[in-house]
Amino acid sequence: MTERRPPKIRGLYRLKTATGMEWVLVDYGIAGKFEITCERYEQMGYEPAFDSLPTKAQFAVGEIMAKSRQ
Repeated sequence: MTERRPPKIRGLYRLKTATGMEWVLVDYGIAGKFEITCERYEQMGYEPAFDSLPTKAQFAVGEIMAKSRQ
């Protein structure tokens, strides 16, 4: 029997709301993508570290650049 591994859960980008709340868009694999608080992200030990995540704008630019290379 093959060993089942949990899906790789990763932060995609960080964002800060007008009220100062910090959030992370997290990719849970087939379960989907959801925003969670920075505090929860750090409690769960997800990677990469919050401070090394791109901002939402930086992430969007990277997505556009990747699509233009296809």
